[in-house]
Amino acid sequence: MPDIRDPRVQKWFLMLIGAVVVVYIWHAKVYQPKQEQLDLSYMKYETLQTQLKSVEMKFQSLPSLKREYEDLTDRYMLVAQLLPEEDQLAPLLSKIHAAALETSTRLGDIEPLPPAAQGFYDRNDFRVTVYSTYHDLGDFLARVANLPFIVNVDDVQMLTVAQFNSPNNEFEEFTLMGQFTISTYKVKDSERLMLADL
Repeated sequence: MPDIRDPRVQKWFLMLIGAVVVVYIWHAKVYQPKQEQLDLSYMKYETLQTQLKSVEMKFQSLPSLKREYEDLTDRYMLVAQLLPEEDQLAPLLSKIHAAALETSTRLGDIEPLPPAAQGFYDRNDFRVTVYSTYHDLGDFLARVANLPFIVNVDDVQMLTVAQFNSPNNEFEEFTLMGQFTISTYKVKDSERLMLADL
């Protein structure tokens, strides 16, 4: 066992204590903050590496995503033709008039009813009166049903010539009067889909 009173042993002992104090101060003041910075930088590196791998995977799937987007856009456009985003009142009235002329049907009144909001679309109803024969009325309704956008015909009522004939016989060539409701639909402005150009 070394003699503690020996100045050389005391000198080595003091040097050892000084080294321990220096190592402790270095560890507390330099190493530990740098280690925390290093750990934080490593975590950022791991996060960025994960994000980079995610972007790489998305980039690899970009062509298939573009194809899927184009397919969905095409399907949306087909549906949009049936349920337009714009008011179809003018084309509707024009096509109803054309259908009446093609089927020898005479249009009476077209009375707009109050629009009704339903989900993501608005419904516009019109009460229509026509004078026709039985077969011409069927042909007229078939032409209306085959318009390029959705048109529903509801609440069909028919009266015979004896029930509607006017005193001056202006409709004597027709055998019946039909009354029905025509409904058209329009996507609400707030529900419109904005398509991206790829």
